[in-house]
Amino acid sequence: MKKSLMDGAPERASIAAAVEKNFSKIYIWRSNSEIRDITCDIIDILETSMHRKEISFDSEDGGIGARFAAPARTLYSNETDQLALLAFKDQITSDPSGVLSTWNATTHFCGWEGVTCGKKHQQRVVALELSSRGLVGSVSPSIGNLTFLRKINLQGNSFFDTIPSDIGHLHRLQQLNLSFNSFGGGIPVELCNCSDLMVLDMRSNLLAGRIPDELRSLTKLEYLRLDANNITGVIPPWLGNFSSLLKLSLYSNFLEGSIPEELGNLANLGFFQVSANMLSGIIPLRLYNFSYLYLFNVAVNQLQGGLPPTLGDALPRLNNLWLGDNRFEGPIPASLGNATGILDIDISKNNFSGQVPSNLGRLQGLYSLNLGVNQLEASDANGWAFLDSLTNCSFLQILALDDNRFGGILPESITNLSVELQFLTIGINHISGNIPSGIENLFNLYALMFQDNLLTGNIPEGMGKLQMLQEVKGSGVGLTAAALLVMDAGISSSYPSAAGDKQKNEEDVT
Repeated sequence: MKKSLMDGAPERASIAAAVEKNFSKIYIWRSNSEIRDITCDIIDILETSMHRKEISFDSEDGGIGARFAAPARTLYSNETDQLALLAFKDQITSDPSGVLSTWNATTHFCGWEGVTCGKKHQQRVVALELSSRGLVGSVSPSIGNLTFLRKINLQGNSFFDTIPSDIGHLHRLQQLNLSFNSFGGGIPVELCNCSDLMVLDMRSNLLAGRIPDELRSLTKLEYLRLDANNITGVIPPWLGNFSSLLKLSLYSNFLEGSIPEELGNLANLGFFQVSANMLSGIIPLRLYNFSYLYLFNVAVNQLQGGLPPTLGDALPRLNNLWLGDNRFEGPIPASLGNATGILDIDISKNNFSGQVPSNLGRLQGLYSLNLGVNQLEASDANGWAFLDSLTNCSFLQILALDDNRFGGILPESITNLSVELQFLTIGINHISGNIPSGIENLFNLYALMFQDNLLTGNIPEGMGKLQMLQEVKGSGVGLTAAALLVMDAGISSSYPSAAGDKQKNEEDVT
């Protein structure tokens, strides 16, 4: 049995004292149950000291201890960081902004651009921030020797090759942003050792494979973005254990299967984005009950089912609701009008049916409403009441009602929509009657689509006054404002002179 230099409870102060006395070896006699806690203290003290030691743990219950081996000679910790940074620099093949030109012997590395050293642990690198510098190269495994790093931000460069597994040595790491690069390979399973991680952003790379189950240990995560990669497999149910998660974004990958019920445990989630995958099944009802949720994006999947009647009441902070290009069905909940913070609604390319709720005018900040390509109906003033209500939305810029089952007479209220309106699409419906006069009130209109309807009568004279109009579509033919005179939208009788004069003048120019 080896005699311990520190019998009794191993306090940090005792360990540190032994280190400062420059013992070449330190033995600690403890049970297996205590070794893990002692290890954390030892690592911290040795890394902050000016010496490195050889340390052995022996367990009194016969188990296997732990051993930290290092030369008994003195090695200055700031030398370790400097060498690691220089090795990082060596892997950079292009530095167009010259950011690494300061990384030389004439300046202490704590003064190098993009490098931040600590206040408590001086001359130890705590942050490496080199975002959007145009750097090209791979990341050296030596980055794992910067053991005091709390933040890495290499966003917006051209790093390639795999992410070094040595990043898993950075036990203090809290923020890792490698987004908008060209990293390939898989997500390193060694990241599971970075248990203090709060921000993990690897979006817009070339990462492939599954989300490693080992990452279930990152329970402090608040921000997880893996968007725009080639990730396969399913959304891991254990993400539901990340109770601190505020933002989860996995869009534009190749994820399949259903959205796990366990994600309903993420009570603090504000940003949920899993669009452009191959997800199927029904969205768990508990995902519609996040009181902090402001963005909900599940568009471009194969999800199905209906929306809960209480949707708008349960999501009081909702700003963006994007459900487009799925297989949802049933009515649009009337409670949606109660989520008064909504700015953007896109439920296009689904199978929603029935009438559009008449209270959407309560969404006074609404700037985009896309209801196109569904089975929504209107045949009389009651069915069109939602359009009257939308005149209260003074910021509305986009209104898409195309390819539904809207019929009857187009209400005059369409001319009283927001003057901010730029895109208005009502094509491929069963709308009859005239285009209401006063359409010139919408003087910011850029695109107007009303093809494939049952409209009759004259084109309003004021239409020729829409100076911003660049695209008009009638009878399935896309036309510019310069071609108003020859437009055929199934409208009988003659065209007013204002439109004809506009056409002639523009033809003269060409």
